[in-house]
Order: sequence, then structure tokens, then C-alpha cells
Amino acid sequence: MRCSSSSCSVALVAWGALLIGCASRTVDTAQESLAQAPAHEPIITEQTPEHEQLLSAEPEAIRTIAAQVAREPRAGNQASQDLSLYGEFNMDDMHFGEPFAGSSENLSQVSFSREGSDFDPVVSRDGAHIYFASTAHSPSSDIFVKAVHGTALTQLTTDPANDMMPAVSPDGSRVAFASNRSGSWDVFVMSASGGQAVQITSDIAQELHPTWSPDGRHIAFCRLNPNSDRWEIWVTDAESGAMRRFLTYGLFPEWHPFENKIAFQRSRERGDRFFSVWTVDYSDGEAISPTIIASSNQAAILNPKWSHDGNYMAIAAIGAPNEAAPGQRPTRSDIWIMRADGGARANITGGQHVNLMPCWGPGNSIFFVSDRSGRDNIWASSTEQAMLAAGFDLPQHTPGSRGQHSSQVADAPTDITDRD
Repeated sequence: MRCSSSSCSVALVAWGALLIGCASRTVDTAQESLAQAPAHEPIITEQTPEHEQLLSAEPEAIRTIAAQVAREPRAGNQASQDLSLYGEFNMDDMHFGEPFAGSSENLSQVSFSREGSDFDPVVSRDGAHIYFASTAHSPSSDIFVKAVHGTALTQLTTDPANDMMPAVSPDGSRVAFASNRSGSWDVFVMSASGGQAVQITSDIAQELHPTWSPDGRHIAFCRLNPNSDRWEIWVTDAESGAMRRFLTYGLFPEWHPFENKIAFQRSRERGDRFFSVWTVDYSDGEAISPTIIASSNQAAILNPKWSHDGNYMAIAAIGAPNEAAPGQRPTRSDIWIMRADGGARANITGGQHVNLMPCWGPGNSIFFVSDRSGRDNIWASSTEQAMLAAGFDLPQHTPGSRGQHSSQVADAPTDITDRD
């Protein structure tokens, strides 16, 4: 993507994966970016007041990211209270394109779109079903579900607008998702079997990527502030969205399965501004103890997803984002797993393909989006060989198991007050 000046500003969201940013834009530049975008790539732009709208092109999967992809602009400074920091990713040790021995034997293709794309996978807590967004059947994206080991697809949304970023409630009864059916991007909730969706957010800001609290009573999401041009993380009640509260700055929140801890990605405040993975603790309606879990000055670290027991994370790492030409997708992107404190990492994918959007499935498997078939589809890989080679204890992966957190299930605080 090109900007007409050094103070350009555009936020591009590609199916929950990535974001590009800089600082102010004109209508002409925004339209130029849209013209250059690949088919069906949703673009969220925040420009001058006379052009406050979502631009959407027809998606063709993760034609996503340009060289700046993993960066976000910063307006002002943010105080980090009680900041903790774990080790940095050393790209010399990451060996992009060199997965653990035999990894290719553990891969299996899960979706088989020949037109359009399948993306945003998420597996239900019991490990039985996988939900995802797809443009395989229409130019706009819809939410689908299928049995993890089955082939029949059930379409859950049919709105002409784009529906994506599904998130399954802890009890498996509801699905939250993002849609632009009301004009701007908002969060909706529907039954896990489909049907009428309830709109949870409704202001003019772009609101995306819902994630459920462990007790299913609250939803966190990211919001593009129309005044500051910064991405923020908010929390609201899951029934009506009537009360909500600002938590912190960042993108793509993921609530811990059993604790009041939220993982997310945030770009640096200076320098390359590549994304890193952070966590905050959610206590009494506030975000406390901001902690950097994984970062690198040579890669963007994105898409954090907790394992079923909450002891591990899967992430996507885009190596050397500056090597990608403007308007082009990244050339190196792999799925990694690591301990929840950022230690003991292992590469799951490797090779020359673009691999993004990981999520955990049954049996410690990882589902992710890859272009290795020539089109973006969903794939799965076993992690056990890589985890054992890295010295991990295997996660407690029994569907619905709480692992070592069985006595530590936390109710999300009910102290949520409206704060616009």
C-alpha cells in the first residue's frame, strides 16, 4: 500500500489477522488503496471527516498485508503501569522455513475452497466443531460450521454484508461475530445453530474481533477510536451490550479460557512499530499488569490464541515485514507455539507458505489458514512432536478440561460502566 505523504493513516484489517497503519489520509489515497487491494479484502479506513466509512473490496483471502503490515500508528504516549517483560524472539534462532523434523507428515487439509477463501477458524471448547468465515460461495463473507472430522458444511449467516471473526461461547451455545451489515463494523451474537443475530455494539466506530469471558457473561472486542485513530480494547455485557468499558490499547483480544487474563497484539510506540503479543489481567473492571509476552525487532508477532488449558499460546510470526513490497502479502509467515509466559517456543509450520490465524483444536492440534494449496484454506497440524522436542509438557487437551486451572475458574467482574 502506498501513502501520499509521510503522515499517511490507514488501518487494514484482513479477516482478523493483521493491521497496517500510519496517521491521516485523503479520500483519493483511500480510494487508491481500495483499487489496489486484492479481491474481497476488507479495508477499514479512518480518514478525513468527510469520508468516514468502511471500504470493502471482494476478499481473496490473505492478500493481506503490505510491508507495513504489523505496524500501527501511535498518537501520544501511554503509561504502562507495573510493566512486565519476557524474552524477545531472536530471529536468528527462529529459522523460518525450517520446521521440526517430519512436520509436513502431520499436516491435513480441513477446508477445500476452490474459489474465494476460508479464514478465521475457531474450534468449540468441546473440540467437536470448527466455525469459520468463507467467501467460497458468495462475494461477501459468511459464517459456516462443520464437524471437525466431518465434511458437511452448515451456513449460519446469509446477510448480504460481510460476517466474519466468529467466537464460540464457553458453553458452545452462542457465536459472537463481526459484521458490517449496519454500515460500520459491529459485534453481533447468534445461536450456535444460526438464526436471528442480536447486535451488541452500535456506535459509529469500527468494532471487531469479539472474545468471550470464561463465564460467558461478557465480551471483549477491539474498537477503532474515531477521534484518536487508535485501536482500543473494550469489554461489554454479552446479552445486550448496554454497558461497556475501555480496557487498554491494542487489537484482536483473546480471553484466557479459565482466568481473567486477556491476550492481544499491540504495536511498539517507536521504531519499526511491529506488533508484539501482550496480556493484561482483568480485575474489578480494569486492565492491570500489562505484560509483553513475545516481541521482536525483526518480525511481527500476531494472532495470540490460548491452548485449552491456558498454559500455552499459538501465534503467527511474520518475518522481515519490510521485505514485502507495498501492496503485497508477506513472504514469510509461520505458526509457533510457546508457553504462556513466552518461553520455550516451537515452530509448527515452516516452509515457504503464508500461515496465519492459528487456533487450538482437539488432541493438541493447531488449525490455521495457509495458502499452501494455492488458495487460502484451513489446515491442521499435530503439535505433539514439536512440543516434546522443545521440552514442553503436553497441554491438558481433553475436550472441556480445565487442566491445572480446574479450581481457578474466575467469574468476570460485574463492575462494567458505560464509558464513551
